This record gives sequence, structure tokens and C-alpha cells, in this order.
Amino acid sequence: MKKLMLLLFVFAGITVNAQFSIGGGLSYLGDAGVEVNSVFSMGETMSLSPSIDYYFPGEDMTRLAVNVDGHYNLGDPDSMNYYPIAGLNYYYFSYDMPVISYEGVTYGGGSFSDGQIGLNLGFGASYVLSDSMKFYGDLRYVMNDYSDDLGIALGILFTLGN
Repeated sequence: MKKLMLLLFVFAGITVNAQFSIGGGLSYLGDAGVEVNSVFSMGETMSLSPSIDYYFPGEDMTRLAVNVDGHYNLGDPDSMNYYPIAGLNYYYFSYDMPVISYEGVTYGGGSFSDGQIGLNLGFGASYVLSDSMKFYGDLRYVMNDYSDDLGIALGILFTLGN
């Protein structure tokens, strides 16, 4: 996880002169969640989008997805843009097993956690609301050992830089 965060900061440093957007919104991948998203424009047609999604599956479980997606921009980035999505994800979950007592015998307790690297494939769009703000929506299929599922994210990005 630390290596992935370092990689995100390296990409941020490389693209410091490029247009950069950051924001967040709501996401869904089997459970409702929140997303922090960013987009680094790399020329007219390519952009890199790292994001982190935190889901709310229940009181005994934690789910988190870290995504690094590439976008190939097909529309007009100054008004309505749409793009195919291809990228990597790291899916992490942990489960705290409840303690159950039955007829004087205690069962459960402890915790289990694991993570998997997988792939994202999908499609997204963004619509410029003002010079510094745009609405985005992504629909992606997440493939890994724990979560082969269709996810959606909707939110607002604030543009910084050039």
C-alpha cells in the first residue's frame, strides 16, 4: 500500500505542469461508498486518474479500493468529454469476526484481512460546469479474486493548474 501511494506522488510530481483536477463523490461496488478522485491531463487525448474508494459494507467489515486508471479522451475536454477506462486496482478488505457464545462455548473472535491486485475496464464522461469545476461519472468493471463486479462513481472535480 505504501508503494502504491509513493507511485501516486511520483505521478503527481511528473505532471506538475499539466492540468490537474481533484475532487470526489459517491461510488458503488456492491456497497455504497465515497470516492476521492484526481485526474492528470497528459496532452489532449490521454489522462491518468488515481482514485481511492472507501465502501460501507457493515460494522464488522472494511472495504477499500485504490485505482490507477488511464483515460483516452474522445470528446472535447472543454465541454463534454467521454473516455474508455483501463487500469489497475488494489482491492483490500478486512473482517472482524464477532464473538458468539452458545451453551457456555465461545466461538469466533479475531480478524481476517487480504488484498488483491486486479483490473478495471469501463467507460466514463465528464461535463464542464465552470472554468474550475466539472461533473464526472465512471462506470467500470472491476476484476480481481474478491470483486468481479460492476461499479459506478459520480462526483465533482475541481481543476487546478494551467
